[in-house]
Amino acid sequence: MQRSRVSALENVSVRFFLVRLGKIFFNLSALFLVLSFCGVLSFFAIAFLFLIGIFVTIITLGTVFSFAPDFWNNLLSGTAFFADVTNFFVQYRFVFTGVSVAAAVAAIVLLSLDRREKHAARTVFAAIFIVLSLIGAFVAGGLS
Repeated sequence: MQRSRVSALENVSVRFFLVRLGKIFFNLSALFLVLSFCGVLSFFAIAFLFLIGIFVTIITLGTVFSFAPDFWNNLLSGTAFFADVTNFFVQYRFVFTGVSVAAAVAAIVLLSLDRREKHAARTVFAAIFIVLSLIGAFVAGGLS
């Protein structure tokens, strides 16, 4: 009797599992790319909070101070929360970047193993995620 040789990738359930795993890694790389840029985005949240205070002061022609004498103190107390969030994201930006790059590489490898269907869009976007993550890491590393 002759045994038929079946490679692991020809097994339908294994192939579907690897493709699904590649899609999950692609989604994880996108999520961690966003998380790696949240440190920079949280600086904009603090600036936006200042702009809100300035606009409220201008729009109400300063009458907000008669209703809330410590308006700026109350408004700026929210910056302590944003500062803590910013500190967290800046402290762990390289971890988020590393996970994003690793997940994107794993997604490219797993999706390229699928011979039944081409995943060109996900592969290209995963490569773009790698480039953006590395650019963000070098820019953030130069700023700190």
